[in-house]
Amino acid sequence: MSFLNINVPWCIDSEIKGVVVTKPGFRRYSEDIEERLDFRGRHYYWIGGIYKGFEPFLGSDCLAIDEKKISVSPINLCEFSNNKEKLIELTSQFLLENYQHKFFQG
Repeated sequence: MSFLNINVPWCIDSEIKGVVVTKPGFRRYSEDIEERLDFRGRHYYWIGGIYKGFEPFLGSDCLAIDEKKISVSPINLCEFSNNKEKLIELTSQFLLENYQHKFFQG
């Protein structure tokens, strides 16, 4: 199963310097975890952290965004799984259970 991950730089349109096909990069964040309360008084944990930069390898989506380019990264979920068949089965099941009504009417 494949998707396109599209990232657009945070700038005005006239500053965008093009569109590039990229690979997913890696951004670094501090390891801050905060305990918070929701509006009902229940505890939850916010995993946020402060942005600490990225690994600037050539062709990464992070580098493209830093250079004010729109990044398009093809993502194949099977690349991230040791059990490709199970991943495809679970993803297909999820999509059918949650979105079947949008695609198949009648």
